[in-house]
Amino acid sequence: MSGRRRSCYGAGLVRRPALLDVSGAGRLQRDLARFDFEQSKVGHRQITGFATTDFTGLAENIALIGSTSTGKTHLATALGVEAVTNHGKRVRFYSTVERVNTLEQEKIAGKSGRRAHPLMHLDLVILDELGYLPFSQAGGALLDRLTHHSHIVETGNESYRFRHSRSTAKARIKFREQAKTKAQEYPNEII
Repeated sequence: MSGRRRSCYGAGLVRRPALLDVSGAGRLQRDLARFDFEQSKVGHRQITGFATTDFTGLAENIALIGSTSTGKTHLATALGVEAVTNHGKRVRFYSTVERVNTLEQEKIAGKSGRRAHPLMHLDLVILDELGYLPFSQAGGALLDRLTHHSHIVETGNESYRFRHSRSTAKARIKFREQAKTKAQEYPNEII
């Protein structure tokens, strides 16, 4: 998330009146109350500490790192929602790839800084899908600067959706096996 020289990778929003327009309706469903900390490697205490938004005043960063579907976007969005609704922060969400492409096109057109300047007036900028971006040498240097003063939060490698579907499938198999066993034990009864 980043803003006025602050950053973090994840997902996000802008001021309360513009919340729906900027974030999209689905993002409002992602809050800390709906995040399943029991199914995550992320510490509840650490994330609720970030929800105070104290890190923004210290110009610190948060880097959410993990495989696909491990809760990075959910957590980052939830922190953005928290920053807007409970702390009055100015927050903006970007897809990292789209934002970098926009800034590079601006640079090629000789208008560098026009799109970057408004970022300086935000309290928090959240960059999502950072891992999908191939970095040039300059991009790698930028990433190094962003992570230098970062709290690194590892969300794990096992997909939440995969883990959930696997446990659901195991429950179905167990139910079928139990029904099959009962049918064999009581062949004349309706089960």
